[in-house]
Amino acid sequence: MMRKGDEEQRDLPNACLRQICNDMSECEEKTEASSWELISHR
Repeated sequence: MMRKGDEEQRDLPNACLRQICNDMSECEEKTEASSWELISHR
């Protein structure tokens, strides 16, 4: 179970990047680092 959670967390950033347009608020809270990168790219 712990392993599954780790994998899910690892995939969170990627999933967030794809769904950033749909749920930016939720995504930002879950992946702050990714959000910063996205803002920089923009």
